[in-house]
Amino acid sequence: MTRWEEISAAVKQWYQRARDDQFAAGQIAASIGNNLGDYLGFRDRIRFYKYEPGDTPKYDKMTPEPLGINAVSPSEDGRWQFGLGAILELAPRAEPQFEFKWPVIFNLAPPHLIEIPPLNLRINAPVLNTREAFEPVSAAIYQAMLESFQRAATLSPLQYQQIGFGIAQPKG
Repeated sequence: MTRWEEISAAVKQWYQRARDDQFAAGQIAASIGNNLGDYLGFRDRIRFYKYEPGDTPKYDKMTPEPLGINAVSPSEDGRWQFGLGAILELAPRAEPQFEFKWPVIFNLAPPHLIEIPPLNLRINAPVLNTREAFEPVSAAIYQAMLESFQRAATLSPLQYQQIGFGIAQPKG
């Protein structure tokens, strides 16, 4: 084998590993979002985003991505990241609707540490390979969302803008 063939074989192994990791991370991201939607009872209101951190959370960039599996990207620390959003409303099927977005960062290898920095949420999941394995993750996200809104209801107008989510914008 020539040096060129040897280095080409090494590149092929690296590329295959990178593709496999991207696919596995995408499956986890899609499962986190879809299982959260099922847990909350509104999967059609969950949105996925490519997440690019800014210098401060105010400058984070969230680009819509139709499929959760395509929303992931590697973070600077070797973990995986994506944006997750939920369209929420004041009452079922009522206007106005608000879209809340937040970054999700996680380890690909078990145990999976899932972090949602704006919610100060850190979830340790030993495995993420069944629907049942995602239920504690969904329950923790739900509880953090609920507590953030409840806490925000008691704050002054200047404070409640920092309820733990990234971007909230009226929809429709």
